[in-house]
Amino acid sequence: MGTPRQKALEEIEVELPQDEPPDFSFSLRPRVIQAGVGFKLLCCVQARPHPKVTWYKNGRELRSDDHYDIIYSSGVCSLEVLNAEVEDTATYKCIAINELGEEETSCRVVVEERFQKKPKGLSQEKDSLLTTGVSRSVRRTKSGAMMDEFETDDGMSVRHSKRTEEYF
Repeated sequence: MGTPRQKALEEIEVELPQDEPPDFSFSLRPRVIQAGVGFKLLCCVQARPHPKVTWYKNGRELRSDDHYDIIYSSGVCSLEVLNAEVEDTATYKCIAINELGEEETSCRVVVEERFQKKPKGLSQEKDSLLTTGVSRSVRRTKSGAMMDEFETDDGMSVRHSKRTEEYF
């Protein structure tokens, strides 16, 4: 019998989250960058119980050290390369495993020598912006055009596609 409060507490059903195999809700993306700067690869995984997350470079397991910083927290998996070298060009893979399954995501990272010349298609007056560029990424726009994005040492961003040039 008990009090009304005790009856109310007895009627509450606690619904625990269901166990689930790993599933990447945000996958790795390909990158093109310049040597001498760092880069970070990110992906997000959902799993219950929490998965064991392992990173690979061209099939070889990576561990945190002076060159790589690996973190997994609250479903976010990150691999940071602290000072990229041309030798860091590789296919990187993140694998998440729990007792219900295994899932992976991968991407290609290309590390280029530092830019000393402007890419084809940029106007002559903008040439000086790219001689100090430290970071480059290439992506495809919604319209299908290829977009080069550069960030200079002084924080200026340059975006270039065959259709437009934008300077910030």
